[in-house]
Order: sequence, then C-alpha cells, then structure tokens
Amino acid sequence: ACKRALRGEPALKAFLRRGQACASPGEGAFIKPSGLCRIDGRIMLEWLRTLVVDDQASMRALVMSALRGLGVRSMLEAGDGQEALDLLARKPVDLVLLDAEMPKLDGLGVLRTVRMDPTLGSLKVIMMTGRADAEFVKTVARLGVDGYLAKHVSAAALLGNIQHAMRTRA
Repeated sequence: ACKRALRGEPALKAFLRRGQACASPGEGAFIKPSGLCRIDGRIMLEWLRTLVVDDQASMRALVMSALRGLGVRSMLEAGDGQEALDLLARKPVDLVLLDAEMPKLDGLGVLRTVRMDPTLGSLKVIMMTGRADAEFVKTVARLGVDGYLAKHVSAAALLGNIQHAMRTRA
C-alpha cells in the first residue's frame, strides 16, 4: 500500500531513501523521519526498524522469522542487554523486542536505561518473557513497557503487540 502510494513519484521515493518527511495527499500516506510509514492510520510494517534482543539464538531466529512473515524488513539482533544498548547508541530503531531474563544486563535493566535516556526514552519496547507473575507484570508496566509477550511468541500476538505499541506514547 505504501509502495503503491509512492509508485511513479520519483521525488517522494528520493525523500523516502533519505528518511525525510513526505506526503502523498491522494493516498493519505506519509513517511516520518524515522522511516515508519502509515496509510490512513495503519502502520506499514515493512518500514519498521526493529531490534530483537534475546540470549537464545533460536528465539531470536523464531521472532525474526515471524517478523519477516509480517512484512518487517529491517531487523537487528542482540544476544544480551549490553549488546542491545551498544546497538541502540549506533543504529536508530523504531521498536525493541526485549527478552526479560538475560546474562550481563537483563531486560529490566535495558528498559530502565532506555526510559532514562533523553534520546531513547520514547522508543517502543515490547517485553518477551516466560514470566507471568503479577509482580513482574506490574514492574515492567511501571517502567513503561509498551507491550508484553509471553514466550513462545505467536505471529498473531506479535502483530497485535506491535500495532498497539506503535499507536501509544509519542
């Protein structure tokens, strides 16, 4: 849909490549500076830049496969929280899918650091975990998580969480 809005409009395609804001009034499409595209309020996942953080390579592969199936094309991965923060300092992303329990720096530590950082504070973060105890859920909510996914992640739950997270908090 977003590609359809841009087809045949070289100036808009150039804006898109440079990550600048542009508009196509006929289709109601626009590209935000982040590269995230919306058409009539719907998030076009193909433009979503995502970081998947999990200490298990098999879980990262599973989540990234589900994201590809949903149309996401730009993905980074990290095997622990410190690696995630290092990547976030160098590479802009729109969304982080974050495992709660990891060595070196766990998901709660990453979330706290992100929320305190003025440049990253509004970043969308979805926590992925096998934990469902009430105290843990309250803690991540208090820290400002944008979504919560119970492992093993389904594509439907992933899509629902992404759509919800991208519509909340500027």
